[in-house]
Amino acid sequence: MFLARFFREVAASYGIYTAFWILAVCCFLGFLFSASPLLPETKGKTFDEIQDILNKRTTDPKPEAV
Repeated sequence: MFLARFFREVAASYGIYTAFWILAVCCFLGFLFSASPLLPETKGKTFDEIQDILNKRTTDPKPEAV
């Protein structure tokens, strides 16, 4: 994680408060992403179904042109 690795440098250069504000903004953005409709509902689905959804695979085979 970027913030964990460079926390000391950010805190030394810009102050401890800035380092924690950056962490707070990253956490808030992660919350917004997880609460947004960008993530599909996976409740009640099997692992294979979830993998198909995330990889955008369909369960219906596409007919091939002859």
